[in-house]
Amino acid sequence: MSICVVSFSQLSISGGYSVLRPVMQYNLSIDQTYDHHRFGISLNINQGQKSYLPEVPDVWFMKPDLLSEYFGVTLSYNYIFNPTDPVQLYLFTDLGYTVCGISTKAPQTPTANEYPKVGSISLMLGAGYRSYLNDNWFLDFKAGAGLYHQYYLTSPPVSGGTSPGFKFGFGIGYKF
Repeated sequence: MSICVVSFSQLSISGGYSVLRPVMQYNLSIDQTYDHHRFGISLNINQGQKSYLPEVPDVWFMKPDLLSEYFGVTLSYNYIFNPTDPVQLYLFTDLGYTVCGISTKAPQTPTANEYPKVGSISLMLGAGYRSYLNDNWFLDFKAGAGLYHQYYLTSPPVSGGTSPGFKFGFGIGYKF
């Protein structure tokens, strides 16, 4: 009697767009897959975020002013149900961090110094699928829900509260 174990490893890179309430961002991701487990890290390019802090008007989007405010990072883990198939279904968890300031270019900006910078941490859970177009190129789609926490970046940081969040994302990538 012999036991056959299917084991493989792959490295892939992808780019995409996510709407993570309340953040809109582009992302560049790199991930490593081992059998049913995919671990990844994404550099997020912040396109602005809606504040859910009570002192900031609801209709106003914060936009990055400084280069450091354009970037965030997301760590991800995916459990892949069918890792060798051309269409891979998976469950994911994402842990993200973003910083955004009060932009002087944003509509309805009171003054640039009236509010401190806002940081956010998100924890999302959901499902997705990766569809291979050929041996190397793939499309990736995901949707999930979780918690989104905003806080003021003051010394010490002041919590702005936690609210439910959601995430929709899509991307295209290349497997090495």
